[in-house]
Amino acid sequence: MVTERGVFVVDGNTLGIHDRQTGDRNSETRLFEPGETLSTTMAVDQRTAFVATDEELLAVDIETGTTRWRHDDGVYAQGFSVGSETVVAMVDGSENVSTELRETITAFDREAGDVRWNYALDGFHSEAIPPVLGAVPCSLRPAASAVWPHWETSIRTAKMSGSAGLTTKFTISSV
Repeated sequence: MVTERGVFVVDGNTLGIHDRQTGDRNSETRLFEPGETLSTTMAVDQRTAFVATDEELLAVDIETGTTRWRHDDGVYAQGFSVGSETVVAMVDGSENVSTELRETITAFDREAGDVRWNYALDGFHSEAIPPVLGAVPCSLRPAASAVWPHWETSIRTAKMSGSAGLTTKFTISSV
């Protein structure tokens, strides 16, 4: 990920920050144990790099390389968005229900990493669509559902119906 601060790269289990002009590695931080893998792209703001692995979601201080917080109780974040107060993630496997993994949307406090809220996605059987704050992700497949956080406070669903993406009609309802 390229930012004003540099080029952020996860290499193996290490977060490296490279100079944008020379490519030299300015710093590196070991993020997680060998064997864990990055499960999605990272997000970076002025102070923090947010990274999801197959086991956890963590926030790393860019200046010091220290882990600010980590949520590691079996979380597998398939995608996440960073808002002004929360980090919202599609989480798979946070709860084992009748031998099926239950997907949820979970909002973590951006500063402390505490869970602010979560919402179980019963019957959501496709690959998760990464949440986008303030926008509407959708699928081109008929009868698909998209779920997204709206202004970080409420959840809405959009059900799409139509034939092969030709005439697409959205039905929006509050959850």
